Amino acid sequence: PIIDSIINLGAAICEMDFWKGRTLEDLGLAGMSKDQILDYLQNGF
Repeated sequence: PIIDSIINLGAAICEMDFWKGRTLEDLGLAGMSKDQILDYLQNGF
């Protein structure tokens, strides 16, 4: 319960919904294959 309050406080300060989560589109990974994502994670752009 305490961590939930901290997350909610941070979300209010940043004006973001931290509970929503992230999608591949949000992360800029949409359209990449599994191998491309792994390469990106290991080597960057």
